[in-house]
Amino acid sequence: MDEQKPGRTTSGAVLRAYLGWLERRGLRESLMPRLPPQTQMLVRQPPLATTMIDSRRTDDLLVALSEVHGPALVRELGRDAMKTVFLPLLRPLVDSTLAINGRTPAALFERLTLLAGPLIAGATMTWSPESEVSGTIEISYPGAPEPAVFSLWEGILEVLGEVCSATMAVEGLGLGDAGRTGRFRARWS
Repeated sequence: MDEQKPGRTTSGAVLRAYLGWLERRGLRESLMPRLPPQTQMLVRQPPLATTMIDSRRTDDLLVALSEVHGPALVRELGRDAMKTVFLPLLRPLVDSTLAINGRTPAALFERLTLLAGPLIAGATMTWSPESEVSGTIEISYPGAPEPAVFSLWEGILEVLGEVCSATMAVEGLGLGDAGRTGRFRARWS
């Protein structure tokens, strides 16, 4: 879980969102024994929201949660973090994107790298439309993240599409490029 994955950083706001969710569900302490010492230290003393940290620390939490409770709970964490923390932080960027490009999930998915930029660094996102109401999203990292990271993205992408008052369905299509890229299909009505 702790091998080098170059070029990925995450804001302290992301870590704090995860920790808040885990705390509200009474899960934080049960995951502590599964975390490396560096991650345990950040859990005990979270950085400022604006501090960029090594993404391996947030990956550690997602892996522990997935191992103990399954990927569905990681997806739920993604939905909740997007609704309660990420979206409020990104709201001005999301609203201006929709005002300029149209109020559709595709308008947001096409600009996902830009939208995620304030919270994560080192990832690129690509949108490939299949129809007016569907397409595929590829999220690529410079080093292969833990698979639990991609479970989280399913929940995040659902909420992002729902911003447009769409009924969303997001499904993982698997990993490629030696685990560096996650593929998702998004459909909405």
